[in-house]
Amino acid sequence: MSKCWTIPTESVTVTVDGTVVTDPLDGTVMPAVVVTMPGFVAHSLAHCLTNWSRCVELTRGEGGERVLAALLHVAARHTNLAEVVRCEEDPDLPVDAVLINT
Repeated sequence: MSKCWTIPTESVTVTVDGTVVTDPLDGTVMPAVVVTMPGFVAHSLAHCLTNWSRCVELTRGEGGERVLAALLHVAARHTNLAEVVRCEEDPDLPVDAVLINT
């Protein structure tokens, strides 16, 4: 059964609809959570995840969610919103990040 939640003031939806993803390490198939958001929300979330990841790295020595933050930041730039284009942060995309459609 599909479930969908929304934040109307931000144009964000979160859906669990039967879509699945596969764990790249062990091949386990698991339910996916699909988040749809405008570029300005992705941009803000990217900055939050980047800062959170820096804190995690300082305390645990791990990378936190820096890869996801970089992908959100790059995707947000492709929306061509002025606030995102002006942003000076330039995250490095991981080498295994692949653009799957153009």
